[in-house]
Amino acid sequence: MKSAIRLVLPCLSLLAIQPIAAHSQPTSKTSYSYYAVSGKSLREIRNAMVSGGPSANGAKAYGVTSLMPGGKMSVASCRKSGRYSLDLKFVIRLPKASNTSGLSSTEVTQLTKFVKFVKTHEETHRSMWMSYAIKYDRLLQNSQSQDCAATHAKAMVLWKQMLAAGRPDQIAFDQAQRGPLETHPFIKLAAR
Repeated sequence: MKSAIRLVLPCLSLLAIQPIAAHSQPTSKTSYSYYAVSGKSLREIRNAMVSGGPSANGAKAYGVTSLMPGGKMSVASCRKSGRYSLDLKFVIRLPKASNTSGLSSTEVTQLTKFVKFVKTHEETHRSMWMSYAIKYDRLLQNSQSQDCAATHAKAMVLWKQMLAAGRPDQIAFDQAQRGPLETHPFIKLAAR
């Protein structure tokens, strides 16, 4: 009996010092969609962006990042995998010139740089949402139930809390980016 205890105790002590497996991070999927813009000048293309572009927080925007729960945030997915974690689906909508034949090579370059600027801006929104998702996923993991339906209900409450907590930072980021947007060479050239 003593030898069995001698074998069990070292095994238990090894288990005690093994790191606890960290839960998986929230997952996400990003897709891009485009709205067509055209014109014979940068001014016309900018006007097409303003008139045909998406809206964000009630105002017209050059690009927008939409956030929705992903496909893994379901009771069925939880039952299949045995775990529930936040899953985010992003759709980033950007302008795409359908015809640049009337523009000079310099103007095309500035338009391309502007679209990259808008894309980087929208991807920053996505990164900000992901940082919130990590925080709220931790809260979800700490309150997981064996019942997937109950965990899903808790996840939906946390989802709403995450949106409410993150929205002011998203708006503040947009406001902070107004200066760089207004001084972007594309915008300056389009104002001529």
